[in-house]
Amino acid sequence: MSRFRLSFALVVVVAVAVGATLAAADTGNGVVRVPKGEPVQIAVVLPQTGGAAFITPPIKQAIELAVGGRTIRGFPIKLNYYDGPCDDNVVANAATATTVVGNKKNVAVIGHVCSTAFAGLSPPPNADATALSIYENSGIVTINGSTTGEWLPGVGPNVFNGVAVPNPEGSAWYANVQALKSDKDWYAANFGANVPLFADLYYDATNLLLKRLAQESEVKDGTLVIDRAELAEAVRDTKGFCGVTGKVSLDNGGYRVNAITPCP
Repeated sequence: MSRFRLSFALVVVVAVAVGATLAAADTGNGVVRVPKGEPVQIAVVLPQTGGAAFITPPIKQAIELAVGGRTIRGFPIKLNYYDGPCDDNVVANAATATTVVGNKKNVAVIGHVCSTAFAGLSPPPNADATALSIYENSGIVTINGSTTGEWLPGVGPNVFNGVAVPNPEGSAWYANVQALKSDKDWYAANFGANVPLFADLYYDATNLLLKRLAQESEVKDGTLVIDRAELAEAVRDTKGFCGVTGKVSLDNGGYRVNAITPCP
């Protein structure tokens, strides 16, 4: 081989290697790129097994009602369902979280449902080995409509969000929410006389997430670009989002502010 051909070959090899490194760094760094024709993927973690599995069908229905036929800047939405059993099953939920973050196309997580299964005990002696800590370390935002454990913001300071009010006020607050006309009308239209727990809250949580996704994403050269950190910050900064459960504002830790304000 001539010196020119050898030099050219080396340049090509180096260029390919550098390009591959840059591409890997580019697709990492908390940025998700969705090519044209592919969907925006969102993980949904609900109890499919265990003693709390009975609450999943109406919550799943509410999430799917919120998604409907919507798109994110013209890109379809795909919900990826995972099992997140309650029963204080920290190990199973951590394994699920590992699977969720292993799919680099998941841009956010709806769930988990139960506080202790999500982030261990209070105070959490094993907080670094919980589902929420795995999401925190991966920088993938989470939002749910059912947890009330007041220690969760400490485990997921940047990615935890919940549209319910934490204990000890949670139960009384939720009873008042379910007395709102908007909440009653929504249940009547979608569930009839049946009023399953948390469906309304997950409906609002999903709508909030989708709105922030649309606001924070952008299309570049036909590809949808989503910065996970910017999305997490936008969700956390929510103030006065209008839902069937009234106006939703989140505090600095990600929990809903304890107020009941009907939407106009």
